[in-house]
Amino acid sequence: MKTQQIRLTDELERQLMAQAIQDQFRARPMRALNAGLRRVFRAARETLTRMAEARVKGAETQSV
Repeated sequence: MKTQQIRLTDELERQLMAQAIQDQFRARPMRALNAGLRRVFRAARETLTRMAEARVKGAETQSV
């Protein structure tokens, strides 16, 4: 398979670098919302798991 080498001009390289730096600090509200919802659901799942374990443990001590 042939590989092609593409040479960037200095100006094009500068533009690409400037755009990459700007994009790095751009706000991404949907990603932030997704991450926040993931944390909320993870915390809710952990809480429900702990409650279920406590319920089972409580039922075991009552039956003895």
